[in-house]
Amino acid sequence: MRVPDTSHLTTVRAADVVPLVDELTEALEETVRLATGQATPLEWEVHLDYLRAMQRVAREALAVPATG
Repeated sequence: MRVPDTSHLTTVRAADVVPLVDELTEALEETVRLATGQATPLEWEVHLDYLRAMQRVAREALAVPATG
């Protein structure tokens, strides 16, 4: 089994990741609620826009090298 090269990765502090995980959990709960209910196309569009924005913010947060 080949081990992936992780030498280019930086260490991310838990304090930077915890809010992202919390937000992701809430987004997942909302996705389930929409999928199991009578969500309108507009509700889905708004939710998908939110998920895309969250993805951009998470990538930016994780791309910043940890300090301290």
